Amino acid sequence: MLQARQIKLALRKAIVSLKSRVPIFYETGLTSFSFMRVIEALPVEKPLRFLVERGAAKQEVMVTLKPMSDDMLDQYENEGQKLFQKGEVLLMNHDAYGALECFKGALWYSPDMPVYHTAIGDAYWRIGLTDLAIDELHKAIAYEPQQYAYYVLGSIYLAKEDYANAMANLHKAIAMNPKDAGTWGQFGYCYFQKEMYAEALPYYEKAAALSQTVPGVMYYLAVCYDKLHQDAKAIAQYHKYLDINDANQTMRKVAQDRISFLNGTLAPPMDFKKEKNN
Repeated sequence: MLQARQIKLALRKAIVSLKSRVPIFYETGLTSFSFMRVIEALPVEKPLRFLVERGAAKQEVMVTLKPMSDDMLDQYENEGQKLFQKGEVLLMNHDAYGALECFKGALWYSPDMPVYHTAIGDAYWRIGLTDLAIDELHKAIAYEPQQYAYYVLGSIYLAKEDYANAMANLHKAIAMNPKDAGTWGQFGYCYFQKEMYAEALPYYEKAAALSQTVPGVMYYLAVCYDKLHQDAKAIAQYHKYLDINDANQTMRKVAQDRISFLNGTLAPPMDFKKEKNN
């Protein structure tokens, strides 16, 4: 129903609202976001005729695109921001599906907000829809390059073992924010996965210099020292990692066993397990 109701549309040249002159309006085969994209090419301040269908039923609808007031634009932007913030909370609480719905709702209110596309891409990635995630993140970057969009893209390609694309995107993320420890750590993990520990080491050292609280950085820095037979540094770094309240019990067990082995109190050497970098 569109009667007595306005739908905000983001046009390339004007922000407008859509009013219907009939009590019933149907979209055919389109999401609200897709429908708004179709509307983008239409003129403002001119009556337009739509033929809409549902099953065998057909109906003509007359609509006119009108400029949106500043007050209404602010209202829609505020509603979108509220949904976005709610989605961020849900994502932090590991509810990626709920977050995705909130982010899509926020995008409905403001389709040209790059950060909303990035958030949708992040949520898609967390629920395993990597192709959709990549598409959404590229949309975000097309609107405006963002450090976090490059970071998530790099992480996706890293998980796919596409190291060239992973490094290319992580390099862009570092260029935009060279003080983000997690990004330096992810770049190092590209080398770590290829067992290039000497090449990974400076990236983990840089990450650790920026932050002592990222568990993956602290753990894999210790492993790099260990693999390169820098025993004293490895022991000290394993202890620093164990001082962090990390929930990854497998990594904690490996760290404890490696400390014992390097100190000569554990006879058999332990294998290093490549847990997910975090």
